[in-house]
Amino acid sequence: MGPSDIAARVARLERENRRFRSAAAAGALVVAAALLAGARPAGHARIVEATEFRLKDSTGALRGSISADRTGAQLLLKDATGKSRARLRVADDGTPRFELLDRMERPRLGLALDKDGAATAHLDDDAARARVRLSTAADGSAAVEISDAAKKRTGLEVLADGTAGLAVFDAEENARVRAAVASDGSPAVKLIDADGTLRASLGTIALKEASSGAAMRTQEGSLVLFDKKGAVVFKQPK
Repeated sequence: MGPSDIAARVARLERENRRFRSAAAAGALVVAAALLAGARPAGHARIVEATEFRLKDSTGALRGSISADRTGAQLLLKDATGKSRARLRVADDGTPRFELLDRMERPRLGLALDKDGAATAHLDDDAARARVRLSTAADGSAAVEISDAAKKRTGLEVLADGTAGLAVFDAEENARVRAAVASDGSPAVKLIDADGTLRASLGTIALKEASSGAAMRTQEGSLVLFDKKGAVVFKQPK
């Protein structure tokens, strides 16, 4: 092999070496770009849009869904038998509601918030009848109602002015006993007949003098009895 052949071979090897280094550099750039793309912050991830997502367990059973339609958006969770057990919904008007359901898919506990800011919670029996209801109004008042299978039987409330009251109802939902402490601290207990007529009062209430018609307030320890027409028949102290 002559000197010219050796020089040609060396030149060829140098060209191949340069091509190899160039290819290696390009490959390194591709790998680096891929690694950088995978390390991007989560905030730059691609947005996925859909009107419904379905959640399935390892057996393929449907366990929940997230959906949206013209009436609102909803999250629904199911048990292993496919029964709906929890539901969170925001209606199209912006009002949210949360419910827990029993094995018959009947709501047993619910929470809701109205547009005016009033909040309510209810505990239901197995016939979906509200047995306990708690509520707060936008004005700051709060109330608790306890019912039997059909009617409200007792209620407790605190009004926005600070007045606290308790009411007990009969089977026809007529208030028969009312007890209250007014915002000024004045207490009173009232007994009422089925027609809604006040029949007895203990404590501070407003009365009209039979002779003058002027309004007056009884003392805290006063006892007043009324007839069926609401007229005073006994008052002590006088």
